[in-house]
Amino acid sequence: MIENVIKDVTPFLLMVVGETADSCINVKAESEEDFLRELNGDGRVEKAYLYHSLSVSHNGGVELMATLCDDFSKQNNQGVVFKGRFPKYDNEITIAAKYAKENGLEIGDEIEITANGTQETYLICGYTQISNNLGRDCLMTRRGYERMATLTDASYYINLTEETDIDTFNLEAEEKFDVKVNATVNIDTTIKATTDVYISLMTMIVTAVLALSAIIVVFVLYLLVRTMLNCKIHDYRIMKALGFTTGQLVLQTALSFMPEAILSVEVGLMISSFIINPLTALFLSGIGFVSCTFHVPVGFIVFAAIGLILFAFLTACLLSLRIRKITPKALFSGE
Repeated sequence: MIENVIKDVTPFLLMVVGETADSCINVKAESEEDFLRELNGDGRVEKAYLYHSLSVSHNGGVELMATLCDDFSKQNNQGVVFKGRFPKYDNEITIAAKYAKENGLEIGDEIEITANGTQETYLICGYTQISNNLGRDCLMTRRGYERMATLTDASYYINLTEETDIDTFNLEAEEKFDVKVNATVNIDTTIKATTDVYISLMTMIVTAVLALSAIIVVFVLYLLVRTMLNCKIHDYRIMKALGFTTGQLVLQTALSFMPEAILSVEVGLMISSFIINPLTALFLSGIGFVSCTFHVPVGFIVFAAIGLILFAFLTACLLSLRIRKITPKALFSGE
């Protein structure tokens, strides 16, 4: 979570939001040609492509959020489809993995989709997972949708040059096309506002997990150190009588726990690196996810292991300071 959400939110963002761009402009269908001509002639525009969402129905009325694109190869986030491929032909559809699992749909199956009272059959060519409609989504080509109905408006995602101000660009588009533009959205600003919420939430979760882990480590070491001191108090008195200092005994006691601590850290982090993706997918399954592909960096695992081992060692040293209260004079009093 630290690496894929807090440090760099991009992997989490691409998984949850799906497709991203700088701007989205919705225009009336009759104005598309003029609009695209203007975009193609604007030096500030790096790429513009249809990315329009609307509702269709399946299986007697279950609503799905369909996203249409002329050419899905233009899409920025090619990881939206994690199994199979994007639709290429007008008889193909990619559906949400969660919805497919709930309805027993496999890649290669045919499903009936209805829009505007017209029903057509489509071939499932892949699985997608985005949270926009809580796991009830699908992707289709524009030609595929137009087998059932005609678009009355169209939304275009636009990538702009780095130095271009998105709000200024949107305002100019509204002024230039006037009533032909239905709406403009600064996607970059919208996403940043959304990610701030996610980052704050994940920071709280990570902080709580780290705090809980620290409490557990301290509690376990407290019990172990206390038990060892009580069981070996006579040995400590003898060692102090022989000339061992409190510092030497504290260090010796703390080091005696290190083999187990190192083994526990290695096993724990190794297991965690394997289960983090399935666990995250389970955690996000309610919003439509069945698979997670977070990157687990080796460097971070090594750093975390060193940090945990040092924390355990320092904690053991602090808890072992009770040794200074042990004195060899008790040996002569018969205690």
